[in-house]
Amino acid sequence: MTDRDPIQTPSMGVSHAICGAKTRDGGPCKNPPMAGQRRCRMHGGSIPAARRAGERRIAEVEAAKHVAAFGGRLDVSPAEALLELVQVKATEVAYWEQRVAESGDPAQAIGEGGYATPLLMLHKTQDQLASYSAAAIKGGADQAMVQFATMQAGWILPMLYNAIELGRADPDSDPAEIARHIFETARPITH
Repeated sequence: MTDRDPIQTPSMGVSHAICGAKTRDGGPCKNPPMAGQRRCRMHGGSIPAARRAGERRIAEVEAAKHVAAFGGRLDVSPAEALLELVQVKATEVAYWEQRVAESGDPAQAIGEGGYATPLLMLHKTQDQLASYSAAAIKGGADQAMVQFATMQAGWILPMLYNAIELGRADPDSDPAEIARHIFETARPITH
């Protein structure tokens, strides 16, 4: 077995990858490996388990590309980083939903330049959340975990608002007491 990267295959833009398995005449197989794999179809690359492993490796590479493009953390697995991005973006969506709700009729919330800024930001963050969620699922994150990460936004935003209000009400209060109060009184936002 070689020590080269198992996902550097011709289908991924690398033209020099070969299977390398030992042939009957003792030389290395010169066929290209299957996508995401080290071996060609003749040397085990076409069996179902190898195909699934190849698909998983390709998904991990794609997820890592998404993490880099979206600005996620690189010190955790790509799926975990994408879940964190989903969580943060879902919190932003909850914030802009609240801002739109506070403004009453979105058509009346016209800002500078004639644009409904909260509504535009809501639509932009919803689109980004959809992109992040799709990338997380495609990158190997469980769909239920993605849904849970989006639900957490409904819990995080009220806790942040409680912290701000408590800090304003009593700037000299104990931070541990504020944290306890926040967690006891936090309720998810219902839509």
